[in-house]
Amino acid sequence: MNGRCSMGLLRNERGVALVTALMLTLMSLVIIMVVLYLVTQGTRLSSAQKRYQNSLEATYGGLDLTMRDLLPELVRTAVDSATLASFQTDITTIETRLGAVNLKVSDESDCLRQKLSLSTDQWTSCADERRTENPKIFPDMSFVLKDTGDKPEFKVNAKIIDTRQGITNTSNVNLFTGGVTAGSDSGIQGPGTVSPYLYTVEIEGERESNPNEKAAISVLYAY
Repeated sequence: MNGRCSMGLLRNERGVALVTALMLTLMSLVIIMVVLYLVTQGTRLSSAQKRYQNSLEATYGGLDLTMRDLLPELVRTAVDSATLASFQTDITTIETRLGAVNLKVSDESDCLRQKLSLSTDQWTSCADERRTENPKIFPDMSFVLKDTGDKPEFKVNAKIIDTRQGITNTSNVNLFTGGVTAGSDSGIQGPGTVSPYLYTVEIEGERESNPNEKAAISVLYAY
């Protein structure tokens, strides 16, 4: 009697369907969670890439303004200014002319003048923090570029971190082409002139409303 009851209980498969259904449900939930995670991560990566691309384009815009307009004028001003006072006056004039981008040039005029006209080892007026590679720390130049529509603006910081002074040309030979110089646009002009300065410039652009949305570029510029 007891043996037949035990066999009946062992062969009772009631509840197996419930366990199977629960396992299938759990597997389905896991698959759905994985798919949602992948979709979410893909969206985040796409958004991050788009934000970085916007910052990079703004930084390239700052690069273009710095290298085509701002830095050449500052170099000419630093080389041609007879005194520090005249250099400061010229800087004020440049800031006023480029007021549309809210241009701010370093208030340490003596340091900036040395950066523009002397080799790095001769920057006696530049403190250590003004020699760092981070352009956000005491930038030499900063300005604001407007984004399209009503989006927040981008702030661009530029900093000269290294200068290589040119060599004096004591001959009448163009140091670039090897030929004799003939005109004002033919390169280095005659004896006693100086070959181009080489500047290493760090440029960083970031959205004003979100400092994490930024991009940086290193540039080697010859004047």
